[in-house]
Amino acid sequence: MERLGRYSRHRLGAFQRSQRHAAQRATAGFGYKVTPNVLLGLFGGYENFRSDFASVSGRLKGDGGTAGGYAAWRIIPTLRWDAMLGWSKVAYDASAGAASGSFTGAR
Repeated sequence: MERLGRYSRHRLGAFQRSQRHAAQRATAGFGYKVTPNVLLGLFGGYENFRSDFASVSGRLKGDGGTAGGYAAWRIIPTLRWDAMLGWSKVAYDASAGAASGSFTGAR
């Protein structure tokens, strides 16, 4: 990394130059105002990604969704309570050289 005044410029090594990444993501939701001070809502999303690593003949692909809900309560004009709960599940496919595998992840 070179220092240029207040800014920095990073130099990419051979490993970083051999990587390619692509991703598509979408998120949507809606909320309903139950009272002037209470809001409830739902949200959902989807992602799809692929990363290629030429230096190790590797690839990582994945796709999955997210769903959840949220709530907000304006207790007084200067105090608010917010909560959100979500769940995601992603399926992965990975390979590097002759090795490959698939696995899922949830959070």
